[in-house]
Amino acid sequence: MEKSLAFITNQMKSKLKREEIETLITNTITSIITEVERRNEEHINQMKNDLAKELKLQMQQCVNKQVEEKTKDLTAHMKNLEFEKESLKETITSLRAECKQTIDNMSSQVNENSRWCSEAIKRSNYNAQYSIKKVENTKCPRRSSRDNPTTYNKGSKYTTRQRNPDSD
Repeated sequence: MEKSLAFITNQMKSKLKREEIETLITNTITSIITEVERRNEEHINQMKNDLAKELKLQMQQCVNKQVEEKTKDLTAHMKNLEFEKESLKETITSLRAECKQTIDNMSSQVNENSRWCSEAIKRSNYNAQYSIKKVENTKCPRRSSRDNPTTYNKGSKYTTRQRNPDSD
């Protein structure tokens, strides 16, 4: 019995007291909670990083898609402008040719009108001189050198010298 009593006493001594058990449980739970919090924080940080990477990738894809669409739109617009520019160049060339033709036609018409005008002036001068000659011959049969229509007289209204149409 003594052995049993010693055995029981030893066992009682080896048994933990309530305070020790509470401290042990508290320390164990605290360390478990701390470890869980640390793991959760690591997991949350990992999830944040993954989410940030995924969001960044989606944003880049979205921006790239929008840039591509705008580039296509601008390229199409530039092609339209180039086509319009070429069309306008052709129109300008056509109008330039038409204007040149019109100017050439008008120039030749002006030259022809100038020639006809000079011819009319010549005929008018000839007719006026002929009429003066006829009137002078009928009025006075004698002529002086001053009244001779074949001489050049600056003060006279009518002369036999003709204007040169090319000098105008």
